[in-house]
Amino acid sequence: MTAYLGGSAFQTVLDNPVTAYRQLVQQYAKDAAGKPVDPKVATAEATAVFKANPAAACMSGLVP
Repeated sequence: MTAYLGGSAFQTVLDNPVTAYRQLVQQYAKDAAGKPVDPKVATAEATAVFKANPAAACMSGLVP
């Protein structure tokens, strides 16, 4: 039981923020017209979202 809860805590605290950031970068990888943008631009936009509200960005996807 401890291993299960520990794994769940690990996913919530450490893995989810990384996954959320990666998904934001993928979301911003295309512009409004659907054309690919420079990876540096997508990374900068995802970073700006994380810096504006890190708690909400990290917790995205944890609740339905």
